[in-house]
Amino acid sequence: MNPGGASSAREVAEPALVRFFDPGLGRTVIKLQPGQCYVSDHAGEVISTLLGSCIAVCAFDQDRRLGGMNHFMLPGANQGQRWGEAGRAARYGVDAMEHLLNDLFKAGAQRDRLQVKLFGGARVIAGRLLVGERNISFAHHYLALERLQIVAEDVGEHYARHIRFFPDTGRVQVRRLSMIQKPDVIEDEQAYGARLMSDPLQGQIELFHS
Repeated sequence: MNPGGASSAREVAEPALVRFFDPGLGRTVIKLQPGQCYVSDHAGEVISTLLGSCIAVCAFDQDRRLGGMNHFMLPGANQGQRWGEAGRAARYGVDAMEHLLNDLFKAGAQRDRLQVKLFGGARVIAGRLLVGERNISFAHHYLALERLQIVAEDVGEHYARHIRFFPDTGRVQVRRLSMIQKPDVIEDEQAYGARLMSDPLQGQIELFHS
């Protein structure tokens, strides 16, 4: 918990969150890696991440001036199953969404006030497996089931995306980058996907409802 606000973080098989002060923004940047989530109401913070085929969901409660972001990737197809039955293919997306919602609700957000913005899901390598498309499909399906409205999105295409989310206002800045500018995003996501596929499945997560 951040002394200046309701902040929390969860990481799935990842190291601690990276934090640094950006003098240009005048804020502390919390940089998310794949598998991480962060929630804050602190006016001195901004949440940032770099996306290729991965997805970031930003959710904001305007009344509480409280927001959070996650960063996740599905390492496989669900083969026609419902998301709750898809095993490893959907586990990490479901985990990431439930962690984000749980942390928001515990910090005082209300479901009917949440504004959701969706980013990422790029096709990072033409002609390769459509991981980005599957990630977008999962996110749309999950948010529809949870009755959470997407108020803005920038998904698909052949761009990496640098995202900045201001959790106290809900504002998001998106910078599109060519894969030539950010070739490491492909390697990082491939390595992360390989780690997910080798991890043992964990127990069920219970969603804390508001």
